[in-house]
This record gives sequence, C-alpha cells and structure tokens, in this order.
Amino acid sequence: MPILYYLRRIIEMDPALCALGVAGFAGAFRLSRSRENPAALLAACWAVATFLALCFFQAKNLPYVVFLAPPLCVLGAVCGASFLDHRATFTTCAVALLFLAKLAASGEPWSMRPAAPPLEGAKAMRAYYDLNRQAELIAVDPDDEFYDATIPLPRVRYCFLDPSGRLRRFLPHYVPLGITLTAEQFAALPDLLPRFEDRLRAWGLNSPEVVGTAITLRAPTELALIVRARPRSDFYLPASSAGTVGDVGQKHQSVRYSATRIFLLSLLARQRTQPLPSIPERW
Repeated sequence: MPILYYLRRIIEMDPALCALGVAGFAGAFRLSRSRENPAALLAACWAVATFLALCFFQAKNLPYVVFLAPPLCVLGAVCGASFLDHRATFTTCAVALLFLAKLAASGEPWSMRPAAPPLEGAKAMRAYYDLNRQAELIAVDPDDEFYDATIPLPRVRYCFLDPSGRLRRFLPHYVPLGITLTAEQFAALPDLLPRFEDRLRAWGLNSPEVVGTAITLRAPTELALIVRARPRSDFYLPASSAGTVGDVGQKHQSVRYSATRIFLLSLLARQRTQPLPSIPERW
C-alpha cells in the first residue's frame, strides 16, 4: 500500500524530522481548536494534503517523499512541543548536536537506511568515459541507473527489450515525436527524421536531439538490426546478448568489461580531440 510505503520511507529517511513533525501535528490539533494560530492550521493542511496526494496517486517512488519534508519542518517549528520554547538552552543544544552529527557524517545517508551499494554499471560508464571516444553510446538494458546521463559523453541512447509494448504505452506522446522508436524506425531514422523534426517544432522544440533517445525491441534478435544500422556507434550490452548481434568483426570490436556486460566499440570512431573534463571521485 502506498500509505505504508511512504510512512516507512519518511521514518527511515530522517527519524528526527518525523519526531518533530509528529509533535507538530499534536500541537496543530490543539491550536486549531482554539483557532488562535492560523499558521498552525495552514501547515497541518499542507502536510495532510501532500500525504493524501501521495497515497491516492497510487505510486511508489522514493523521491516523492521529499514533498513531505517542508510541511513537516514548518509543523515542527510552528506547532512543536511547547517545552522547546520554555527551554531555549536545551533546544539550542539539541539543534547544535543534530547539526554536528550531520556535518560529521556528511558523506553518509544519516538515516536508518544503509548506504546504497556502488553500481557496477556506473563503474563501467566511468571506464568507458576514460576512453575519450568521439562516438554515441547505445546502452542496451542499462544497469547504471542512468548514471551515464550525468557525465559529459557525446551522446547516449537507451535500448530496452519491450515485447509487449508497455514502454510505448506508458509514454504514448513520445511515440509520434520520435523520442521513443522501434528498432525498424531507428534503422530508418535518416528517412523519418524530417517528419519528427516537424512535429517537434509544432511542440516548440527546434532541436532533433531528443529523437531516438529510447529504442524498443520486440525481440532480442532485433538488436542486430540496430548494430548494423549504426556502424559508428558504440554499444554497452549484456554479455548474454552478444550472440544476437552476429559477426561484429568488420565494424565493431567486442570488449568484455565483466562477466555480465560487454562493450562493442566501433572501429570507425575516433578519439575526442578536446581535453577530457575530469569527473570527481565521488561523483
């Protein structure tokens, strides 16, 4: 249930904020009966409306929990436990300790949730970035949580196995704009691109850069069609898909990165001439 999901996540994310928010709710209920503090009622309505929206939306997405943080902070500050007002020294010391604790653990999640394990796919993207290749990268069934979109690669496309067409139905307005393409459409993109450009301009977007951002495959064998259509592109794909692309010796070189992932590096691509911007170690 979404309500249980979000309750658990907000408690795990910041237990101190939750305790402050619960105290604020109790104080807001007391003050709302006397109607002496409209700000308390407004903060409570803000928190309740946000929480109900998350529950009725029927979605389970952790970033949405952030929407609850501002009203909980306001509730805790406006309607918090009354003894905090009467014991200013205690309140100041408690806030200072919380601040120092978060400062000391600035690189940690500082919550009841453990730190996320490093993504193997992110390491692969950093290794590929260091090759400094002047080529677009097509990531097939990516395992890096889109980390590659945060580093300055020339161009990244994403390819997904979608035999039921679920991805195309999930974002149907991407289909006529060419943002999501089938394997056949992507192979014929030079002929289809003018039509997509006209549709994008009608939407107020005068750049074709988004065309072909996502490519859907009805079957794994369609991957060979994409590889043949893009001899100058590099590919990052599961090792289990290597057998579906056929002979890549003429246009691509297969480089195994790990037991589960390989790169197909285009033999026609060149090195980038501009200096390679460094990526911070903890990026």
